[in-house]
Amino acid sequence: MNLVFREVTEAQERDAVARLRYRIHVAELGKRSAEADHVREMLVDAHDLDSVLLAAFDGEAPVGTVRLTPGTAITPDSAWWRFYQFDEFCDYGDSARSVTSRLMVLPELRGSLVAAQLLAMAYQRGRELGTVFNFMHCAPGLVAIHEQMGFRRYTNGARDPEVGYRIPMVLVADDRSYLSSQRSPFAGLSLKYSSDPRNAAWFMQRFGTRCGLSTARTLGVARFVELNAEGGGQNRSRALTGLDDNELAVVLESAVLHQFEPQFRVLKRGDRGGDLFLILQGEVTVGANASSTHSPAAVIGPGDSFGEYAYLGGNTCGANVTALAAVTAISLSQESFGKLQRKHPALAFRLVLNLALAASHRFEITHLQELAA
Repeated sequence: MNLVFREVTEAQERDAVARLRYRIHVAELGKRSAEADHVREMLVDAHDLDSVLLAAFDGEAPVGTVRLTPGTAITPDSAWWRFYQFDEFCDYGDSARSVTSRLMVLPELRGSLVAAQLLAMAYQRGRELGTVFNFMHCAPGLVAIHEQMGFRRYTNGARDPEVGYRIPMVLVADDRSYLSSQRSPFAGLSLKYSSDPRNAAWFMQRFGTRCGLSTARTLGVARFVELNAEGGGQNRSRALTGLDDNELAVVLESAVLHQFEPQFRVLKRGDRGGDLFLILQGEVTVGANASSTHSPAAVIGPGDSFGEYAYLGGNTCGANVTALAAVTAISLSQESFGKLQRKHPALAFRLVLNLALAASHRFEITHLQELAA
């Protein structure tokens, strides 16, 4: 397959990209989108008008795509402005910001370099437009990959109306030192453009306490094993009961650390995802409908977990989950569970058994809470 990577400018090609998006985002992944045209099977939104569309073509058919939206096209009343907290970056002009989105590749090419090449094109196009800070969001299970590219967390996760809970991340595009330290694929490309060390210094001064390392890849698996043990046996996750440190290291190798603010809706019933959350601190409510008197929400805390159904292969989340107070949790991705099944089937079975027992424990809590109500 001889793929050609290029900017999409012709109307016919833009329509083909819109059909590719629909095929992946809506038909394959089942994501909700108010902009989806279900009659023509196309996915287009208002940002496309002012964005740079890039795609990989096999002949005339696009097989992968990504979009770069310059900050000059993102207004203060837009959802992106609020989601990415652009007010925090107002020391810089609009042209210094850009957003990368709609990265999609056909299933048969997801193990290839197509996505990386598309992102490399977006990086270079962004630098040509004057980008200093490039923003993306991702599912919890993809944070480590984005960190390796050079993106950093700078705020807590937020809800995207189309895809649910996501992690906003930012790339300081000219921070050559950091890109090199992460072995980012952008490190070599950055040498083609000017670099101002003051940008990286400003970012660290503004966000240094908020952009700490957050994954097992960057913090080290041992730290996540320690986090599970902190607070004594009562706070240890029931999902990890009976696992020794070596087994914990295997299970937690793709773990991501999260902080949720009070009243934050972590999961919404019907969300498509697959992340399992292990609570370290704080409490959440779990219920099909938290406002229903017929189906009261259970209150669970340290040692408990949520998201088991989707994590073990369910298509959607079966309950609403909301933080009651500040919550610290670890997430494990559905992809990591698939890897565990392939490489360590006996360990995967024990994890499933633990999750079943944890779910039974939560049912018992709900029942007792109903009796006490």
